[in-house]
Amino acid sequence: MSRAARGSGSWAQEAREFELWAAGDKRQLQEKWTHEDVMGATAHIVEYQPDLELKFKADDIAVRAKMSDYGDSIHIARMNGKYVLLIEADGLHFEKGMSPIELLHPEDIEQVLARMRGRPRPGH
Repeated sequence: MSRAARGSGSWAQEAREFELWAAGDKRQLQEKWTHEDVMGATAHIVEYQPDLELKFKADDIAVRAKMSDYGDSIHIARMNGKYVLLIEADGLHFEKGMSPIELLHPEDIEQVLARMRGRPRPGH
């Protein structure tokens, strides 16, 4: 259900919960708003702060981008009970040093998703 459909009474309660949650040092994804709700709120924020950073970690993987990249080139989903990040880019640039990953010929996304779907779910 979208935020608008929930009405203004629950909005005040949600705002109080948000303030308490936002004060924490390490916050986890709350899973309260739809993608459309987040896109709307993000659009409103970046209208006034276009260079606002989006920083988070997926386990030990750090992601640093602009808030405006969410929904355009950064996507968050769930698969097999885990979070999945999809990052779209025209190119990949590596820091100093060498790794075999730099030699990769990327698979098609459907191949990767099929491999991910085939893995056993955690705890099963």
